[in-house]
Amino acid sequence: MERNLSDLSARHFDVAVIGGGIAGACIAWDACLRGFEVALVEAGDVGGATSAASGKILHGGIRYLQQAQLGRVRESRRERQVLANLAPHLVERVSFLVPTSGWGKRGRGLLCAGMAAYEALGWRLGERGTGAAQRGDRARLAIGRPQLLSRAAACRREPLLASLGTACSGAIAYDEYVMRNPERLTLAVARAAAEEGAAVATYVRACGFVRDGKRVTGVRVADVLGGAELVVRAHLVVNAAGPWAPPLAVGLAGGAAARLFHFAKGTHLITRPLTASSAIVLATAHRHGDSLWDRGGRHFFVVPWRDCSIVGTTYDPFTGDPATASPQPSEAHLLVAEINRALPGADLRLSDVRYAYSGVYLEQGGGSRAATAFGYRGGRENWFCDHLAADGIDGAISVVLAKYTTARLLAREVVDLVAHRLSPRATRPCATAVTPVWGGRVADSEAEARWLAESSGGLLPAEVARGLLSNHGSAASAVAAIALREPRAADRLAPGSTTIEAEVRYACREEMAQRAEDVIFRRTALGTTGDPGPGVTARVCVIMAEELAWSQDRRVAELEAVRRRFAALEPLAGGA
Repeated sequence: MERNLSDLSARHFDVAVIGGGIAGACIAWDACLRGFEVALVEAGDVGGATSAASGKILHGGIRYLQQAQLGRVRESRRERQVLANLAPHLVERVSFLVPTSGWGKRGRGLLCAGMAAYEALGWRLGERGTGAAQRGDRARLAIGRPQLLSRAAACRREPLLASLGTACSGAIAYDEYVMRNPERLTLAVARAAAEEGAAVATYVRACGFVRDGKRVTGVRVADVLGGAELVVRAHLVVNAAGPWAPPLAVGLAGGAAARLFHFAKGTHLITRPLTASSAIVLATAHRHGDSLWDRGGRHFFVVPWRDCSIVGTTYDPFTGDPATASPQPSEAHLLVAEINRALPGADLRLSDVRYAYSGVYLEQGGGSRAATAFGYRGGRENWFCDHLAADGIDGAISVVLAKYTTARLLAREVVDLVAHRLSPRATRPCATAVTPVWGGRVADSEAEARWLAESSGGLLPAEVARGLLSNHGSAASAVAAIALREPRAADRLAPGSTTIEAEVRYACREEMAQRAEDVIFRRTALGTTGDPGPGVTARVCVIMAEELAWSQDRRVAELEAVRRRFAALEPLAGGA
């Protein structure tokens, strides 16, 4: 995957996609597979903004049971399974526990009835494979049936629940998928698009649409790194810039679109490990000013992830620049207080917070009535606008995704419209449900990791080989080849880490890494569980300088940018 700006300006594309999050990446991939010429531009790094700021869960839609949205439950379960099939190396199955209490909404009877309905809605979705014939990743990821656990059984599974005392009568257990690295999953989709012919470029900011009267003919973009401006010409432009989509849509809709977007900010904490192996679903206790935190009886999660726990999320209205959304001390205090209230045995302290991140998301339920008045379609999940039908402007579509899990489904809907507009008779059918993402052709991650370790002649220990498989899947051998033939490339970047120098070199050569932050936070897991230390960051910058011919000043600037990012999180632990 190569960042080629001259290719962007020289070609005339069928479709230009603005936004390299999971929505834009899926749209570009789907369109390529159907035979369209596609450009994908992203103002930052692929998957570096909202798509990186989720709770890491591929939701099966269980929350929709409360609203009796049965079709959406089944849709979410199906899409959850599709993503796991397409990228088995990047997900793992985790058991979620919902403590039961009393006889109301959290009572055993009502929750059991809900789980029975949830189980029925998952009929014949292929989640459980073929019983005894399962092996490899199919067995590892097979979804189990929901279980009703007694108090004793729940406490044996998660001793932390014992701190609830008699308030906990037991628990409901059900399975979900947790993404080890959603940034790499987004990258895998974007790279799959690139392998199918898409022109993909990061650090290219969309500045506005190019129009010929009532028709959009392309998009004006600026090179964030080099400063050049150019035009990407296309028959149809898809605005999938997430929370950055409204300013672009407003340029076409004359201000109407701005009133239809309602966003909220969510913050997650990465803490020391709090649970043994399961995730726990908890309920908020009190209102906090104007926060949406507990509107409608909100829940939050404690999820095991990379030998840590993810705690989140807060949920507050947000109207500012999405680039300024960052974790605040008040949010850290709130989450820590809620965890200790709901799970007294956690004894969580602010000093236990290793990392934190914030994202700006489409507010659930916001703007749907106004959307109808302006010819837009909004709803509880995604926001979709065909500007021809809504505004009389041909050649542009705007979309905002609300949930990572259903990105492929939204992309299918968008590309269906693209196909109807551009090539109604000759377009191939959607193939993203059955085509693995880049690196996704893995049948047995553990067996392939063993082979990788053995074939390296001892240069790659078993845990390093497993790390390569979990990050790169079937492309791990290409990274291993660098480690085997180049000096120091097999060296670990940090004590106790499985990340090796070859991954940094591979990221620069094959994965379009342009900045140190791309490698520290997205191509590897070095920074997503806390500061790996100045020595690690400095070594990454040295390697990238060699690969990308950085000047000394550029190397120092990249090092300082990473340092500032971690320094901004230090106040979260203040006073602990």
